[in-house]
Amino acid sequence: MDSKKMKRIMICSIILLVIIALIIVIFLIFNKNNRNNNGNDSGNTNNIKNSPKPTENVILDVIEVDDPWAEKTETLEENKALKLKNVYDKDSYFLIKQCMTKFYESYQNAYYLIDEEAKNSLKINTNNILSIYGNIQAPKFCIDEILKSEYNLSKDVYIVKYRLQNSNNTVKSLSIMIVLEKKNVCFCVYPYEYLVQNGISNVKQNDSLYLNNKNDLERNDYNGFYISNILKDNYACSKELFERCKFDIYYDLENLYNITYEEYKKSRFSSYNDFVNFVKNENLKDDIFSMYKVNEYSTYVQYIVKTESDKQYVFNSINMMEYLILFDNYTVESLEYEEAYKSSFPHVQAQYCIDRIVKAINDKNYGFVYEKLNPVQKNNYYSNIQDFIGEIKKTFYEKNSISFGKYGKVGSNVYQYNVILKNDVENSADSKSVLMTVQLEKDDFKIAIEMK
Repeated sequence: MDSKKMKRIMICSIILLVIIALIIVIFLIFNKNNRNNNGNDSGNTNNIKNSPKPTENVILDVIEVDDPWAEKTETLEENKALKLKNVYDKDSYFLIKQCMTKFYESYQNAYYLIDEEAKNSLKINTNNILSIYGNIQAPKFCIDEILKSEYNLSKDVYIVKYRLQNSNNTVKSLSIMIVLEKKNVCFCVYPYEYLVQNGISNVKQNDSLYLNNKNDLERNDYNGFYISNILKDNYACSKELFERCKFDIYYDLENLYNITYEEYKKSRFSSYNDFVNFVKNENLKDDIFSMYKVNEYSTYVQYIVKTESDKQYVFNSINMMEYLILFDNYTVESLEYEEAYKSSFPHVQAQYCIDRIVKAINDKNYGFVYEKLNPVQKNNYYSNIQDFIGEIKKTFYEKNSISFGKYGKVGSNVYQYNVILKNDVENSADSKSVLMTVQLEKDDFKIAIEMK
């Protein structure tokens, strides 16, 4: 055998051995993977047998992803309900108010915003929608509580409890469900009647809410919401709190009385009827928002609203739905004034006391002034409040602004001021001076007024 032939045989043998070795390696790898797959298949089979079939009440358990609008991996679980949580943030409040305003804007809006399932369930159609939601055009409402649950990364569910203006200008307490589709920036509504029908009109914090599995909502001419249009700065919050107050003044005085600051209420009103008369006599229905001031404290924010008629409303607010109200900033010493008062010299504290008295006279809050009147002057000259009121009206203008002239210390913690009164009615140039003597006490003061 020649050398060339021998060389070819050796090369072929080597190639054959390599091929055989590769076949053995591939076989071993395949056999190992097959065993692993058999084990996994066995587990999967058990999972399938033990897994419940999806039902209409299946809720999606969402695996978080970085992009909220990206494709989502979702795992179906049976009987896993949405847990409702109270929300108080400004974003949710003003967003929900925008949606509800659109819903109540017209009966056409109501029809196109109600979810199809709710329409079918309640038998709502174009013929009867007017009688259901068209009898009051754009009624006023006031949101009292918002509950929220995340249906999936794109869909949020809200249960809103609110009071709605009735046709006889009273209120009725209702609830509504709003489903927001963030991906398509739209929403739908499940009205109060649907919630009652399904036993979910009175749900509360930590209750479970079961929903049918829904596809994405499609945006149309009616159901869009606009996050970029939502104003929630101090101006918007001040104006919203004032509008909520006006809602109560028109439709729900009892609620307004209940959220009036307790210490203020005891000082200013002898009874609920006295409060009702105050609202009526002060023409609070006619007040128009003019300007605002904000003081931020550790546990609440204070919004002070001044109206075009020069009245002041003070809101000590935890959030847009939880707050206490005062109808002036002098009857009860506010935290702002208390801090300034305690950090001032005594003669400046006396000026603050006089300022409170003049504000009360401008508001015709004569009971406050009479309560602060020096006991000697009260007992000797004004044994009843009517005599005192008569003298106040002779001495002071209808509306007074003040400046301070000379003062002197006339006793221990007693300061006497020459107070210049300016007539603020119709830009009058009239002015006069009145002598006022302030006796500072530990947590209070007494005042004597030289009547003219």
